[in-house]
Amino acid sequence: MIRHSAVALVPLLSLLTSAAFSQNRVDSVNHVDPSLAYCHIYAIVPMVAGSGTLQDPKRPMFALSPAQLSTTSVGVPGTGGTGSGAGTSPTSTSRTGVLGHQMVVSDDGTMAFVEFVGATRNDLINIITSTTPGVQVFERWNGTTQAAMEAAFGQFKKGFSLANWQPLRVQ
Repeated sequence: MIRHSAVALVPLLSLLTSAAFSQNRVDSVNHVDPSLAYCHIYAIVPMVAGSGTLQDPKRPMFALSPAQLSTTSVGVPGTGGTGSGAGTSPTSTSRTGVLGHQMVVSDDGTMAFVEFVGATRNDLINIITSTTPGVQVFERWNGTTQAAMEAAFGQFKKGFSLANWQPLRVQ
């Protein structure tokens, strides 16, 4: 009788221990919220003059032009790149500088509310420390509220709201 109950306990113990150790499996890891995966900053910046063509689009300050995207040394300190801290090309092996951005253009087309994404805060330091007139930077982890960002850009775009704004996902 004792032998039969011990044999019956083996599958039960096996099931319990496998359940306990399955929490460490790679495929059961919780995914990170995209807004926390990289450094996200928000800024009100002037639009950079461009002709509006694919080769020279109108874009927010600190965003790379297509010509800069084809240069791997753009914005990398010490390389002589011509970017304004925007970082390397997405085709290079390093993940530095601005990895992506999304924007809303002001009503008059001269300013933009932009979310810039970098691998680290240091990759966006040229934007964060910019002293260019008209540039306002918001860092949520430094206590900036959504209401403060909406109020600041609301001066440039009537009815501006972040209610439907989704964090930029960088691949």
